[in-house]
Amino acid sequence: MPLKSLRSFVVAFAAASIIASSALAHFVWIETKPTDAGLLVRSGFGEIDGWDPDFIDRMANSTFWVRSATGMKPLSLPLDKKEAEYRATVADVHANAVLGATDYGIIAFGKSPPSHLRYTAKSFVGSPADWNDAKPTAELRIEVLAKLDGKNVALQVLHLGKPLAAAKIKAQTPAGDAVELLTDEQGTALWPTAGAGLYSLYVGTTTNTTGELNGKKFEALKDYATLTFVLP
Repeated sequence: MPLKSLRSFVVAFAAASIIASSALAHFVWIETKPTDAGLLVRSGFGEIDGWDPDFIDRMANSTFWVRSATGMKPLSLPLDKKEAEYRATVADVHANAVLGATDYGIIAFGKSPPSHLRYTAKSFVGSPADWNDAKPTAELRIEVLAKLDGKNVALQVLHLGKPLAAAKIKAQTPAGDAVELLTDEQGTALWPTAGAGLYSLYVGTTTNTTGELNGKKFEALKDYATLTFVLP
């Protein structure tokens, strides 16, 4: 191979590897905050401590909803190019959660075969008594249900509506401490609370399923879910 072509190949391969590893380490997040004008909803791609503006375009195929006691309704969350995130102020004061689903498309991780990568995200609004998170959300392929149980947050991971056993939940406390939980046969785990502030977690699963999307073949489905909430 000529030197020029070899250099181009190395650069292209390195760029693809960076994109793949970044996508694997990054997730879609939703955060909500009450304001005088209504509920501020923000969504981005990256880490909970900082979203990555370089990959915000990969969230273009996303759908968002606001959930209240009366059910789910679509939420228009436009892209704010200046902030490199999707954001809007919602006037619905009865919302108890904001949810999203993103089809990231086909991507290959290192030497692994191409995978169809999808993310879901959820952020609770208000106090734990208002979460109303007792049943699966039909619109989400993978989801973490949660409720406050004494000094713990009781979690259940569901994939395609069924409990996901032996799933590794990676979480972060308001102080920034990392926590790892493992679900039981019912997909449940208890997360001890650690004071007031923002809590976040993510969990994922891979299914060996072949298919094709937009002319590109894949050999696995990867589903990841995130959850954020604030304890007063």
